[in-house]
Amino acid sequence: MIGIFAGTIFSSAFLLFLVQPIVSKNILPWFGGSAAVWAVCMVFFQVVLLAGYAYSDWMTRTLRPRAQVALHAALLAGCSAATGNQGFSCPGTQLVPASGTRAIAAASIVSATRSSGSR
Repeated sequence: MIGIFAGTIFSSAFLLFLVQPIVSKNILPWFGGSAAVWAVCMVFFQVVLLAGYAYSDWMTRTLRPRAQVALHAALLAGCSAATGNQGFSCPGTQLVPASGTRAIAAASIVSATRSSGSR
């Protein structure tokens, strides 16, 4: 059983580190290509990974398995409702680069969650 948990954690971290530079590289030109855009993107993904680990730890320590399933179902339903059927488009130029970078990174995580949940 520990092997399954370790494999799940390893594969999720691997996928995050695979997506992280791809998304960062793709949005870099949208915000001028500065090093600050790259740094904000890298920090965002690292903070989200840490928050995911903290969420997982909190959930397994405090919630029973049925409550965990209900919470995950509610979160997935909320993410699906929030994103709708709209595709992702380039943000307008009025966004501040750091907030725009965080918004794009968050949208990529939500869309990846939605697409993996629909299979």
